[in-house]
Amino acid sequence: MKRSRMLLYGCGILGVGASLIAAHAQKMPPLPKWTADKALMENLAETVEIEGYSIQPPKGYEMQESDAPEGIKASGWAGEQRESGVRPSLAMMIVEIPKAEAKKYTLEQMTTKLADGVKRRQTEWQQSKIEKGVINGLTFARLRWTSTEPTRQLKMQGFVYAARIGNSLVSFTSQDTASEAKRSLALAEAALFTFKKLP
Repeated sequence: MKRSRMLLYGCGILGVGASLIAAHAQKMPPLPKWTADKALMENLAETVEIEGYSIQPPKGYEMQESDAPEGIKASGWAGEQRESGVRPSLAMMIVEIPKAEAKKYTLEQMTTKLADGVKRRQTEWQQSKIEKGVINGLTFARLRWTSTEPTRQLKMQGFVYAARIGNSLVSFTSQDTASEAKRSLALAEAALFTFKKLP
């Protein structure tokens, strides 16, 4: 009889615990859906396909591809070079990550590591808190940053977006001079918000 009571008591605790977990999960707000400003859509080019994904890059931007180690696909788009020597850009990288390695880091940690790669080449670095949102069904983390480019002492702004899709880490980065960043980064994000995984 005592054993039966203990089992019932234990089941009761488990039931309460499950209810609390379910209630907590229900209270968690859904991630925001990040979409492009309709006014900027007319400034995007036709859809292109890359490694099983599609995206509409900014109009007038040239496709850029770079050599990368095996397991990494690096590409992007760049606008016309300005007097400052800077070209507005949107870079995309797809990295194959072994499952064991992927489990070591959260998406937020991976996003921070990507930003650290940019940070090493800048001074007076400041970055925002990491946010998470959904782009066409894919969960992304993002952060924004400001800095000074040390060689020419240019004030810069940029962003880093990252998503873990299957065994791949997909990232997007963009940067421009602070005086031009408001428009060019908004355009780069509008392009990014068209990013989709092909069926």
